[in-house]
Amino acid sequence: FSLLFMAYIFSLPKLFNKLRIPEWLAPAAAGLAVGALGLFRPEALGIGYETINEVLGGQSILGVVALILVAKILATGLCVGSGMSGGVFAPSLFIGAMLGCLFGHVANLFWPDMPLSPAHYGLIGMGAFVAGTTLAPITAILTIFELTYNYQVVLPLMAACIPSLVVVRLLHDFSIYETKLLTQGIRIVRGHDANRLRSLKVKNTMCEEYEFLRASTPFHELVKMVLHSPFPHFMVLDENDFLAGVLSLRDIRSRLADPEYTGDDEVAADIMTKDVITVSEDQNLENAFQQFSLGNFSFLPVLSKNDSRRVVGYLKKDDLLNAYEQHILRGQVRPANRWVSPC
Repeated sequence: FSLLFMAYIFSLPKLFNKLRIPEWLAPAAAGLAVGALGLFRPEALGIGYETINEVLGGQSILGVVALILVAKILATGLCVGSGMSGGVFAPSLFIGAMLGCLFGHVANLFWPDMPLSPAHYGLIGMGAFVAGTTLAPITAILTIFELTYNYQVVLPLMAACIPSLVVVRLLHDFSIYETKLLTQGIRIVRGHDANRLRSLKVKNTMCEEYEFLRASTPFHELVKMVLHSPFPHFMVLDENDFLAGVLSLRDIRSRLADPEYTGDDEVAADIMTKDVITVSEDQNLENAFQQFSLGNFSFLPVLSKNDSRRVVGYLKKDDLLNAYEQHILRGQVRPANRWVSPC
């Protein structure tokens, strides 16, 4: 339900854009709709603490609770989604209480002989819904505990809040606050803005000096080049100077270990790695970071932004991690054109 609530809230701005409603008019249109909901169900307006107290006090009816739940969700989504000033924590408590109470009423329908109190379910629903939307189960548990001062409520709260957290983490991975930032193009990693990596281009971090082999280079010649070169890897180019593959020491190690191998009939094209993951020089380091995560690579060939087949350098994973450490972990904000690769 937390996932559905977040999906509803953040889909409304897209709906307003599709309907071509001006930004200054969206809050007014949403306010009109909220006012109409208030005429129908006044409990959906305001913070709703009085309604929560009535529900937790056992004064609730199944049909009324269901209507209040729907009205509150609609009203909250219209307010937040249209750009009005307002939060989601108090509405989460309200919606969670109504949802839990509704669940308790339904449980009573199936098991009428059991002493199931909808008020108790409403209390647990508050914590579970808050934990799911905020991804803060400890906050939800302590908040509900402070409302009741009852130690017996902690265990059922944990039994509801932790699964709620796990489900949202697995299916969405972000809280309602983080999701709002993501919709604005802001991504937070360990409390810092990961967009700093987006300001760093691959061309400012890559190494422009590299050695290359021709695809037709015989095995004996490429072994000599590898032995006398300070580079552990080579770009393999075809006759048009386009990237054909990558050759590293790992590719020829097995052949050198075989005493019966002569290598007379093989060239670089037969040994090289042909399926190469590359990056473009105009991409940012966040994109490059994602490319490195696809496999165990120590470097990535960098291709020209004007010609996706022509090599202009290579990006080392160590250089990317150094940039990540400087701009994220240490919080050192430096312009992208001042980052100098150590290669």
